[in-house]
Amino acid sequence: MATISLTEKYTDQLRAEILKGKWRDPNTYLNETQLREYFDISRVTVRRILANLQEENILKSVPSKGYVLGPAVVMKQRKNDNKNKKKTNKILFVRSPNLFEFQRNSNEQEILDAASSEAKLLGLELEFCQLPLKILVKELKEGFKDKIRGVVLQWYEREVAETLLKLGMPTVMIEYAHHDINMDAVVQDNEGGIDQAIELLWNKGHRNIGLAVWDENWYQPIERQKAFVSSLLLKDSLNTNFIGKTNRYDNEGGREIVRQLFGKSKKSPSALIISHLNMAVGIFEELEKLKIKPCVDVGIIAWGTRTMKELTFKGSKWENLEFPLISWSRKDMGKLIVRSLETRYHNPLLPPILVKLPIQIINPKLEIPQ
Repeated sequence: MATISLTEKYTDQLRAEILKGKWRDPNTYLNETQLREYFDISRVTVRRILANLQEENILKSVPSKGYVLGPAVVMKQRKNDNKNKKKTNKILFVRSPNLFEFQRNSNEQEILDAASSEAKLLGLELEFCQLPLKILVKELKEGFKDKIRGVVLQWYEREVAETLLKLGMPTVMIEYAHHDINMDAVVQDNEGGIDQAIELLWNKGHRNIGLAVWDENWYQPIERQKAFVSSLLLKDSLNTNFIGKTNRYDNEGGREIVRQLFGKSKKSPSALIISHLNMAVGIFEELEKLKIKPCVDVGIIAWGTRTMKELTFKGSKWENLEFPLISWSRKDMGKLIVRSLETRYHNPLLPPILVKLPIQIINPKLEIPQ
């Protein structure tokens, strides 16, 4: 009679226990130390067991954290739920508590409306939620997990994302992609937007191009800075130092950036890409203090929609000033959020999906001064 190794024995035991629900704990990650103590076996054997179960999609590794239940377990649980008629059509849309007011008016509602329409079209229901962090995490662990089909995160908070990951809950993040968490996300094509803006300015003869960007450790500004440098390097340009950064997401932040890029340096940008439109009025005001006319003495391209531009400049002297805008479809984002979540729901085995919404330049033929 053939004997089985310790690795095979405890791989079978751990697999069986996981599939029975024993290790489904939203409060912690499964780790090597736990398994060594539980089975009283060596670290080498534990690692072989974990490798086996990852290959079977029973477990999934989270770098620097440990292990969570893998997609094969999620699929089995879903089949059981469907068999027991526990299937739900409700999607929880977790709204950001930190959006600026003009963003709520011009950006958010269009995304929410499109997501709601798409959900209805697919026979699903969107439930909106805006709870404080601690209450949200508690509800996800206790109240929501068996009542919802998936979660849309409009904002990123690691504790929330990790809780969803431990629960094996289908989740889509909006405007944020975290490589450690490995969740699905729908974002703007930040790289494509910067590439198009630099291409437009380059073709107009600009070689000293600046970028005004929010200085936060957040996906969007980081991706735009990386794309800015990469795009210029591909043009054989070493003029990658005109990046003005601020931790203010307002007009004062815009003024600060202008002082960085135009105030002291002998060489200043001949054109400026404004990465966040809500800094624009401050940028324009500070430029004029330095006797530099926006869109006359320095070329301007800004990230945002016509509606955002109108709201931002309403009542200012630049209300009717036209310049190219880097834009994307909020309606498409709303639709793709729901579609991405449904794709994950039906196929948990897929690798993390990052959907990048196409970018277009509005008014690309407008005259940009050299």
